[in-house]
Amino acid sequence: MSKECLLRNFVYKSEIDAPVGTLFAWHFRQRAFERLSPPWVGSPARGIAPTLHQGIEVPITVRKFGLDFDWLIKVIEVESDKKFVDVQAKGPFAYWRHDHLFESLENRRSVMEDKISFSMPLGFLTEPILASQVQGDLKRFFRYRHEVLQNDLRGYLKNCVRPRHRVLIFDSQSALSEPLLNYLATQGHEVVLFPQTTKDQLVIERELASRIVKGEFTAFVCLSPFCKAGQWEIDTRRTMLHALAGARLKNQTPVYLDVHMPHLGTCYCEAWEKHCQITAPESLRCVFAHSANVLTPEFGILKTSPEWASAAMRKDANPLTTWIAVDDAVAAIEHCLFEESISGRIDFVAPTNASEQKENDLIKSGYAFRYVRVDKALKHVLGIESEQ
Repeated sequence: MSKECLLRNFVYKSEIDAPVGTLFAWHFRQRAFERLSPPWVGSPARGIAPTLHQGIEVPITVRKFGLDFDWLIKVIEVESDKKFVDVQAKGPFAYWRHDHLFESLENRRSVMEDKISFSMPLGFLTEPILASQVQGDLKRFFRYRHEVLQNDLRGYLKNCVRPRHRVLIFDSQSALSEPLLNYLATQGHEVVLFPQTTKDQLVIERELASRIVKGEFTAFVCLSPFCKAGQWEIDTRRTMLHALAGARLKNQTPVYLDVHMPHLGTCYCEAWEKHCQITAPESLRCVFAHSANVLTPEFGILKTSPEWASAAMRKDANPLTTWIAVDDAVAAIEHCLFEESISGRIDFVAPTNASEQKENDLIKSGYAFRYVRVDKALKHVLGIESEQ
């Protein structure tokens, strides 16, 4: 049987609320590939270049059946605002071609179409078993991608007239740093992840202070680790605040945002906020985000307690544990960076009923949640088929 006879085709198509030029350009931003990678596939990109361009080769690791497969994708064609095409240079398929097609609609809207042709290795030996499963995986994958595109571009267009930030993320090895870095970069911010873990604490703190004093950043996001914070993290935060107090930042109103995770406890958070109020300069806007459990299979409650998701997915479920979808968590951080009226404590918690929506800190400040129902949030991050 020839390869042509075994060729399979897959198409996924959506209307996106964004002009075609904006939609096309988004795919060529730094970390766009990582932003579109579903959380259940892990971290697929390996050493990816800052942006896509014709001729680039992108090495990927694909996880399937508990195994990692190396895959090399090459962009062979780019036509501005219309399409770009990638093919498999090396990998698990006998043949793979992916056409990313763009079409302009009226009222500043667009059509995004992903058209894929593929054939399985070993032909008829694998085709009956694996081809249909690949089709299902692709549907799950692109449903996630298009939902991210729709939501992210709506957020971008809402804030497109606002100046972008130069953001330093101090992550303390937080699992939230990667989703946040991907999101902020694709929203057009310049983002630096700090510190370099290969350096010792003293070198890190000196470099951090030097870059702050030079005025390289307009926003500072500190992500608490997903374990108890140690003295090292606290000392480095103090270094950051002292440097900001001593810096002469011209024509800037910097913002310092510290994200506190549930495991840290109220005593730690209150003590740190009190220290910041004493140490931070008046010119610095300080925000202390107290986050609920972030819903993503990469970390948090979905990783430590998988049974929680099953219980929360039941019809009319009202989980006792407070939560926030990972996409809302990163978008809310950007919202706090933009909204100059926000300072002091703010809670990152998804409102699950009308009463909670009325009292929600983020909603009061003008933030529009992407997910207020836990079943919708879980279907997105876990790739579960939505009910029609």
